[in-house]
Amino acid sequence: MVAREVPFMQNSVTGKPACKIDLVIGRDARAAELHWYGVERQAVYFSGPGMDSQFHILLENEGDIIWLIPEFVLDADTNQYRMQRGHWEVLTLEASTDKLLAAQTVSRSAFEEALARKLARL
Repeated sequence: MVAREVPFMQNSVTGKPACKIDLVIGRDARAAELHWYGVERQAVYFSGPGMDSQFHILLENEGDIIWLIPEFVLDADTNQYRMQRGHWEVLTLEASTDKLLAAQTVSRSAFEEALARKLARL
């Protein structure tokens, strides 16, 4: 069985999910003991003559770390997915650290309860 985007951290102030595991592969959620494995996907590939414009954008935004979350959009004309810029944030190392430390892990039991609700057959 598989579950997508299962939260494992939450914002310390709002309690909202702050980080999610991309995919979690697990046994049937009704089993006596839940066994699971988390899978994170992080690969992105860029190429082509238009890449120069993306690097010029980077030069215009001063900072230490760029947090970029791409979005995949289905092109109705070609029926193929294309990647486009989603959330984009340029932060200093200190600001990035503050954001990362603003989240806290959820308990194992809370994580596994959320996982059991999300698990579905492939």
